[in-house]
Amino acid sequence: MHIMDDIIVGLDIGTSKVCAVVGEIQDEDEGINIVGIGCRPSYGFEKGVVVDFERLVDAIQGAIEDAEMMCGYKIEYVYVGIAGTHIAGQNSKGLITISNKGRSAREISEEDIMRVIESAQYLNLPTDREIIHVLPWEFVVDGQHGVKDPLGMTAVRVEAEVHIITGSKKSSENIVKCINKAGYHVIGLVLEPLASAETIFNEEERELGSILIDIGGGITNCIVFVGGNVRYTFNLPIGGRNVTHDISYLLRTSESVAEDIKIKHGSALCELVYENENIEVPTIGGREPKRIPRSSLCEIIECRMDELFRIVKQKLDDTDFMEKVAGGLVLSGGGCLLEGTSELAEKIFNMPVRIGFPRNLGSLEDQLTSPIYTTSVGLVQYALREIDNEEFEEETENVMDRMKDKFKKIWGEIFT
Repeated sequence: MHIMDDIIVGLDIGTSKVCAVVGEIQDEDEGINIVGIGCRPSYGFEKGVVVDFERLVDAIQGAIEDAEMMCGYKIEYVYVGIAGTHIAGQNSKGLITISNKGRSAREISEEDIMRVIESAQYLNLPTDREIIHVLPWEFVVDGQHGVKDPLGMTAVRVEAEVHIITGSKKSSENIVKCINKAGYHVIGLVLEPLASAETIFNEEERELGSILIDIGGGITNCIVFVGGNVRYTFNLPIGGRNVTHDISYLLRTSESVAEDIKIKHGSALCELVYENENIEVPTIGGREPKRIPRSSLCEIIECRMDELFRIVKQKLDDTDFMEKVAGGLVLSGGGCLLEGTSELAEKIFNMPVRIGFPRNLGSLEDQLTSPIYTTSVGLVQYALREIDNEEFEEETENVMDRMKDKFKKIWGEIFT
């Protein structure tokens, strides 16, 4: 195994699994080639928060070591997805005036754009929270709305409309500490649905307006694109584990058995199940297994999934974005793999729904074409886009330094 610097590693730490994906940086026009993957069951992580430090360290170490064995490279640095109930999104505005030695107007410079975006970050945040992402979606130049890039325009006043993602300092610090304890270094933390969107959506879908609902084990994340940019984000503390728990409780069986029969026999839409279908459910305490109609299992699943989608729809209906998403809705994450999930979502949202799969995978396309890999693959592709093309021509060590410096500006001492 040898060390190679021109690789990008995405690390998805979730409630159900820890997944590491390795991508080789190709020539400028060829993007990235996915060459390694490692997945382990996740222990010690619930709804975006570390609850068992040592067990999570072991899971992280195992997943990355599996990825190393597959690709043959020694991994040192990782991009990490971040999500959880502690994450929040909000829109904000910034405003600056422009002057040029007494003149009333001048050309807008890159420094001006940075200043107006910074002015939008002046939030009254509690001391235990910090900014993760600042995502501009519109500039207003002397009252002219809809400007995407004001560089070079002449103006007196510039405003910036941005979407800001914030999170708990302690939660992110504990994630970084776990990764450091496992023997690796964090380059940056990236909002998980933002990473997933990188590999799921094309530019046309972003421009038309699209919604992504990422159903994980413990959390469901939602992100809305309008006009090519992020306009709205939120999360719910409901995921695939809740469905499993419902099955376990109502059918009086273990969580592991409930998960197994959910995967093998479950459907999120009862109308897809034949009336005469029966399944066998192992019970606890050594009692004989019982046979139940498959429809009974699916009623449990549909009830919870229906609740999830209706809560999401209500939150979206409280905004004006539902009228602006001509691109439809996309589902991702392990929770969307159940039969009937997209059909149920179509009934509730009354719009086109599709399952999102990772794209542009390179060597491992056959192994990664599943919604469960959208975040880890998306992290690699997001990181690639964040690196300027001209940086590829520099020494890779300088590239890594620049990548780390970029995130230090946001995360400060976490990455020192």
